[in-house]
Amino acid sequence: MKIDKGVQITLIITITVVVLVVLAINSLNAPYDDYKDTLNIDGSATVSANPDLITVYFAVETNASDAVTAKDENSLIVDELISNLVSAGFDKKNITTENFNVYEDYSWGKDGTRKLLGYKVNHNVKLVLDSSQYEMVGDAVDAGIDAGALVNYISFELSDKLRNSLKADALRLASQDARNKADAVAEGLGKSVGDIVSVSANDFSYRPWLAYESSPSKSVSDNGAEARVVADGTDIVPSSREVNAQVGVTFKLK
Repeated sequence: MKIDKGVQITLIITITVVVLVVLAINSLNAPYDDYKDTLNIDGSATVSANPDLITVYFAVETNASDAVTAKDENSLIVDELISNLVSAGFDKKNITTENFNVYEDYSWGKDGTRKLLGYKVNHNVKLVLDSSQYEMVGDAVDAGIDAGALVNYISFELSDKLRNSLKADALRLASQDARNKADAVAEGLGKSVGDIVSVSANDFSYRPWLAYESSPSKSVSDNGAEARVVADGTDIVPSSREVNAQVGVTFKLK
């Protein structure tokens, strides 16, 4: 029996549509099949190391009735600060100016009027220590205070190289932690861990440590390290820095 050409076209279109629908359904189900009998596990790890990038920030502030006198007095203190630091064993090239300001100093009356008291000069100086000078932080503090400078704060950080190395270690240990947890859960269920379906690595966390010293009294307030005056010198012992990492892994169970 000869089929009408129009009917043939209709049948071809119908069959094609059915095939496409079946393929679409199968493709939609495929991702869900991948996640059948799976186990989602989070792994975490923390690694630590002593900071290898230390920066001491000094502040020199002077006041006088005129700007020239305030500047000259400030320069004398800064010169002595630099001389003391060099004598203590620090390289002069690692001593730099962060900022320098000269401005008028006013007092304000209750009626809103202002009175010129004089001029104020602020000179902030930065000293960068390398990892070999880890135990010389107290010497830097003493050199600054003996010159008449203040210590704004001391930054204990991890260099990019060390931080990246610790990050890699933390991620590796977090991955091992996830695998160990997966093995334990699978064993408890009477199954074993199969292939990895997916992996995600979360951002790692790291926070520098800052020590503060606001006056020449050699009193340092800290948030994780020990700072004290020993004999005639300041002894600052920073704590280690931590790097944390987390990973999420989906395993097939078999």
